[in-house]
Amino acid sequence: MVEPGIWEGPARILGAPGMVEVEVAESEPPEIVITLLPLGLVKQPLTDVVVEGPVIKGRLGHVGDITFRQEANSMTLHWARAGQTMDIDLRPREGSGEGDGPYPYVDAIVVARKGETLREDYYNGTTAEDLHTQQSCTKSITALVFGTAFDRGEIALEDPVWKFFADRPDARWVKEKYDVSVHQLLCMSVGLEWNESVHYTDPRNDNTRMNASGDWIGYVLDRPLADGFPAGRFEYQSGLSILLGAVLRSATGQSVDELARERLFNPIGIDRFEWTKDGDGNPHTGGGLFLRSRDMVALGQVILDKGGDVLSREWIEKATSDQSLHAESGTRYGYKWFLGTLPVGERSFDVIGASGYGGQSLLVLPELDLVVQSNAHDWFGDGRSGKIAAEVVAELI
Repeated sequence: MVEPGIWEGPARILGAPGMVEVEVAESEPPEIVITLLPLGLVKQPLTDVVVEGPVIKGRLGHVGDITFRQEANSMTLHWARAGQTMDIDLRPREGSGEGDGPYPYVDAIVVARKGETLREDYYNGTTAEDLHTQQSCTKSITALVFGTAFDRGEIALEDPVWKFFADRPDARWVKEKYDVSVHQLLCMSVGLEWNESVHYTDPRNDNTRMNASGDWIGYVLDRPLADGFPAGRFEYQSGLSILLGAVLRSATGQSVDELARERLFNPIGIDRFEWTKDGDGNPHTGGGLFLRSRDMVALGQVILDKGGDVLSREWIEKATSDQSLHAESGTRYGYKWFLGTLPVGERSFDVIGASGYGGQSLLVLPELDLVVQSNAHDWFGDGRSGKIAAEVVAELI
């Protein structure tokens, strides 16, 4: 019988580094809840549970069949679905899991000013060479990759999105020729019927449903448009970023990860990364990028350098200027970059930011020539990224 408690272990989920968490309650038969992180793919109970001596079997919804076998102080989780299998070694969680750094759950803080590193700290066993999930910061990096296609004249902002999906003639976007431009994808001003306001472990969340669909692009292309959506309104819908990756492939003949490697990463010295992909090899441009924290700082420096040697000043200015607005919250958005201010004491500073689930944050402060990067594993709370940046700036001024 599997002992009650929380068991966890690293795994590769959809082709990229992830984590499996198993919570076992003391009951008969045992109640088991499984969470797959970091994409928020699933958090749900194991059903159809059968106990056969030291082995527990059950089903985890769309994920597949699960088998547990405990031996001493470890447990092996065997997952099988549609001919695919995976064995994951799990260990009991020790302590609260809140981390050993100055902020709960924060794994890395890297700060650079004028291109020079001021601070580089790692916690919870994370090292400078570890690839960390960047979650929705991926969207912002995808926009930089898109800029390389814009600069080469391979794609125009006014192009209708549907024309890039000739290979999907039955998709709603294509059949109905949605009046949606590439510009609207970039600034998330489309207005699909899309629910991303509930937690990513909630099965009603459209991003979670998309991730679980097996066809990310098809899921988004079949979503209806909401009636009366105001022009220029920002609405956070991760599926739009998924389509952006497919648009890039159609326009350039290369996938986003290939373009990123050749045009963006290699030229500025980024030699390692991973990008979660679906079964057709499409990178998850909504949240699937894994990079070292210091490499995220290098990408922030590209913003400060107005494109440097890899992007045009024109593109950086477009991407980091106001393109859409959520009036109720005051959220200002460029091309996949958030725009705002950081209050520090009696002063405030303009900020260009990328933000991701679980406490991932890249903040660029042009006035101070400063980049602040933090990564975390705070899947159910606040990664404290704003507080980290405010404290860094306070020390400087």
